[in-house]
Amino acid sequence: MDELTLLSEFRSEMSGPTAAETDAARAALIAAMAQVRPGQPRTKPSGRRFWLPLAAGTCAAAVGIAAAAVVASGPRPIRPAAKPAVLTAAIVLRKAASAAASQAAGHGRFFVSESEYIDPSNGRDVPAQRTIWIGNGVTGRLLDRGWGATGSPIPPGLSFGRGVITWSQLLSLPTAPGPLLAKIAGASRDNGQPLVQAEFATIVGLLFESPTTPALRAALYLAASRLPGVTLVPAAHDLIGRAAAEVYVPPGFAGNGGDALFFDPSTSAVLGVATLVGSNLQCPPAWEAAVLAAGYVNSTFQLPAGAPASLRPVTWRRAVPGCPASASGQPSASPSPS
Repeated sequence: MDELTLLSEFRSEMSGPTAAETDAARAALIAAMAQVRPGQPRTKPSGRRFWLPLAAGTCAAAVGIAAAAVVASGPRPIRPAAKPAVLTAAIVLRKAASAAASQAAGHGRFFVSESEYIDPSNGRDVPAQRTIWIGNGVTGRLLDRGWGATGSPIPPGLSFGRGVITWSQLLSLPTAPGPLLAKIAGASRDNGQPLVQAEFATIVGLLFESPTTPALRAALYLAASRLPGVTLVPAAHDLIGRAAAEVYVPPGFAGNGGDALFFDPSTSAVLGVATLVGSNLQCPPAWEAAVLAAGYVNSTFQLPAGAPASLRPVTWRRAVPGCPASASGQPSASPSPS
């Protein structure tokens, strides 16, 4: 590095002199130089003795101010730009939690969710429609066209880990992620899976189709972000081709599958869920659903706002070499009729 570069970078963070300070220094320099002109006799020794240090000092001050002015007005040193943040599952889950917390709460006697699904584990590759009405203390209804059901009644409860809770018990769950995760862990133990996979399955089921408040949805997303190993699939798409963030927890042991959650981080809307098959995460799902519409109504014959008139084409790989046979299963927030 040469001297000019060193000079330009010296104290570059300091602001330069003001215009008034520069003018005052220039005037002082000119006045000092005017005291002795070239060829003028120096009859007073004291003049020479005191003028030389004064002039030298003034010149040094002026040069220093001028140099500072040049550095201040010159180009600032270029600093390297900050590295872009690496997108992780925790980041997108926290973003969804923030979006959920800012939404308005819904009201109604029933919470209804309409979805489109495939069930390859049971030989059903053609998409079918599922509409579920969960009642607040009253009997609900399940209309599953894929299974030929015509409107089976369902009890007023929701799956929570290995047990069932009421609508009121759901709304009394903690909305702080730490205490909520503790409740989820207690309800999810001893179900044949490693605990973290069981906890994630409980969270997915509640987010998929249950009457969660905005605060509880936010807490569920935050609780999921705290699970060890939660993984983001970049540039994912749900069953009907919508762009989505997909997160899952890797299998805890060989052959163990798990659940995947598809959602929109900007709105916190759940777009779909899937049951993964075995430890090969490239295999087609055993069961997958795309949420078409959800909301609150007052009758088991009302549909949620925005419910489509017909099913949409699905996009999924029907066969992948080396994949094991599918295992039956589906995440659900409410008990299904036998």
